Amino acid sequence: SGRQGLISAKGVVMNNTLNNMEDILSQQISGFHQYILNDPIHLNYVSQNLCDMVGFKENELLNEIKDLYELLVHPADRDKYLQFIYSLSKQEQTLTTEYRLIKKDGAIICVRDTATSKKFEDGTFLGYSVLTDISDIKSENDNLQFLNETIPCGFLKYTCEKQPKITYMNQTMIDL
Repeated sequence: SGRQGLISAKGVVMNNTLNNMEDILSQQISGFHQYILNDPIHLNYVSQNLCDMVGFKENELLNEIKDLYELLVHPADRDKYLQFIYSLSKQEQTLTTEYRLIKKDGAIICVRDTATSKKFEDGTFLGYSVLTDISDIKSENDNLQFLNETIPCGFLKYTCEKQPKITYMNQTMIDL
């Protein structure tokens, strides 16, 4: 009947939605990965998007006794990264930090990591993390800094969003 067809259609839509969730996490959310934040802290899920970003395969990033992702973090930024992960493991919260990663091919990228930790009833702490490659923004800011140092003029850089955010302002502009 019509009602059973509607229920079947809803079931198909629901199944399609659930099937698409992993695709969304894997392909469409930038650098998504998930941590187990209990000792030993380690990744338990990496998206295809993250693998593509860093050039490593899933099996090269997942290990139940060691955080292999930590090894991708630039040595000069590793303490900052470890403090970030340690802070996430202490309480439910959302934190953001920036650090550099060394890709499999040796290239270095700058990333912004936004992670949310959640504690479950069984005591398991999970961390859900989204990485954004901000290398271009960092490069543009470095170029603006160079101009600031060589040409005495005011510079202001902002995002083109509904609520614009200033991403760079040199001292001359501040002084104006």
